[in-house]
Amino acid sequence: IRGVRIQAIVRELNNEKIDVIEWNSDQAAYIAKALSPARVTGVYLDEFSRGTKTATVVVPEDQLSLTIGKDGQNARLAAKLTGWRIDIKSLPEAAADALYKLQKEPEYAWLAEKEAETIPQIEHILAKKSEGRPVTPEEYTLLAQFVDRVERGIIGKRQVSRKAEKERRDAIRATIPSAAFATPLDELDLDSRWLSILSESGYSTIGDLMLQMKIDPDAILAMDGIGPKAMEAIETALASLSFAEPEAIEQPIQEPELEALKTEST
Repeated sequence: IRGVRIQAIVRELNNEKIDVIEWNSDQAAYIAKALSPARVTGVYLDEFSRGTKTATVVVPEDQLSLTIGKDGQNARLAAKLTGWRIDIKSLPEAAADALYKLQKEPEYAWLAEKEAETIPQIEHILAKKSEGRPVTPEEYTLLAQFVDRVERGIIGKRQVSRKAEKERRDAIRATIPSAAFATPLDELDLDSRWLSILSESGYSTIGDLMLQMKIDPDAILAMDGIGPKAMEAIETALASLSFAEPEAIEQPIQEPELEALKTEST
């Protein structure tokens, strides 16, 4: 009642302020809650953007400073709470960024074709905004819908591409003996300098190296200290390996099955 439980904790913490955030299994909704009391127009999640989980958060212009907080405190706390890198943009900024991507970046060319009729309207609204002319609520709604389509469209395409890449990777991995992934990399007959470079790059087993060599050997060749001579040595060392197939373990006959066999024999 009237926050009595929170007040007791606040007193114990020498009047430290406390925010209570409603948890949600939907990460986009959770991030929006974590940025409260700011109103959020949209949250767009990309788990692999720039090597980390990134949430692009779009907010109305009048909510931008509130969303970020003093010295970025609100955004930092939300990032710590949710575990996502948070990129906050005002709605006009997000629309301008989306428009630029459609017009300049090849990755978005297919989406630019779909938005061909909308792009001139977005350009007109953004021009009005930059000139200081009033933008109607309907035009702000159009900007929000445009940003939503572009963000969801590109994220959806990336997810499809990642799924296809994972399926390809899994298919290649299935061709490599499972024992290779249980064999430490240092058991490979290779110069210690090259082994060290590979190990520092995250290859811990022979299977890891075999997988990368089948998927994209150029990624190995691009490492500092790995040249054509090293690549030849790696290929020779891997080709000389052999892994024993795991022996099939004969399963004992279960008791009910044994009884059935006895009955049939009698």
